Amino acid sequence: MSIADATLIIEHSSAECEADYVKSKFDQIFGPEFVIDVLEEVITAGSKKFYLIVDQDHPALMRITDLIHENAFAAIVYKKEWDRTTRTYKEIYWKVVQQYNAFTPYLMNEEQLAELLLPPPSKLERSTNQPAPCTPMARDEEFAPPTAMVRSDTDVCITIDGPTAMVRSESDNVFGTPRELFRTDSY
Repeated sequence: MSIADATLIIEHSSAECEADYVKSKFDQIFGPEFVIDVLEEVITAGSKKFYLIVDQDHPALMRITDLIHENAFAAIVYKKEWDRTTRTYKEIYWKVVQQYNAFTPYLMNEEQLAELLLPPPSKLERSTNQPAPCTPMARDEEFAPPTAMVRSDTDVCITIDGPTAMVRSESDNVFGTPRELFRTDSY
């Protein structure tokens, strides 16, 4: 079994966890037939990554994948630790995500290539080689010249006499005159 066969991944775990410990916790929660194999990868000295190869027909896999799709991960609680600051038990959990299989290249056969290159006929195309029946009325409509444009009475025409001079109003002067911007008092 390889990492490519894994369905679920624990992306981060402490270095104290082992593959047997992970398998025993999943067996304790979901039953002994759920996890087939656990592969471990050491990331740093203090963290590990686990790849879970699980039974594809197990109902627990459907529940975990639903949780992953809803919350981006499934939280699997594997132990409780006493927190001295809050004086309560704190649940420690793994964030389990689903591994999406990467694309594997393959050689395309002739039927797959034909489907790619020749699109299926659309509903608008005729399946026979016979020309479409042509009636005199359809021919006249097809080759009729365009109608002339006519202005309606509801069109609004605005006439512009020419350019007008710009006039400054008092409301345009927001900053004041340039003399007000400089202090004239001496220190």
